[in-house]
Amino acid sequence: MAKQPFRFAYIDAFAGIGLREPIKRELPPLFPELIDARAQGYLEGSARIALKVQPRFHKDIFIEHNQKRAARLAQVRNDFPDKAKDIEIVNADANTFLADRCENYSWINLRAVLFLDPFGMEVDWKTIEAIARKKAIDLWILFPLGVAVNRLLRTDGRIDSSVKNKLTRFWGTEEWFELFYRQENLPLLNGAPSDGKSQLILTV
Repeated sequence: MAKQPFRFAYIDAFAGIGLREPIKRELPPLFPELIDARAQGYLEGSARIALKVQPRFHKDIFIEHNQKRAARLAQVRNDFPDKAKDIEIVNADANTFLADRCENYSWINLRAVLFLDPFGMEVDWKTIEAIARKKAIDLWILFPLGVAVNRLLRTDGRIDSSVKNKLTRFWGTEEWFELFYRQENLPLLNGAPSDGKSQLILTV
């Protein structure tokens, strides 16, 4: 892509403060000889890692909804003074900002890498659709399966309406319920046929 006539941007939609807390170990690592200096890189958030990429991005856009975290994130300009003028700190909802950039800006001469690492289910499916329509954004998403979706899918299918709405907004369709659950007649404990009553079974 370096030979193409585009300007390249890196967009981090849930940038946080640009740093991550190190993992606290109660016991020494099992194989300390396998831990080298590169492991310390994990203490840096994705925003700071992106700023070190070579060749560099022409623009780095970091989105953080929380005002206090966004203020701390702005300190990256001090640590990367040669790139400060090309760093954009956005204190806004990621869905709103991304929808605006996708729908109201020209992408003819622009390409981007977009990193979505939500804390839960903050990303709406409509946002994913808007990104896809541009055909100019390489999207990387860490899917919140264990920390979000699995915790909301009850095994008996008795999901509160507000939670159902959240899952529908996340998946972009109401069909998820029919795909994840099925009605099934379960045999009794003694192996005899059931009394005809069925119940919802989570299939994923």
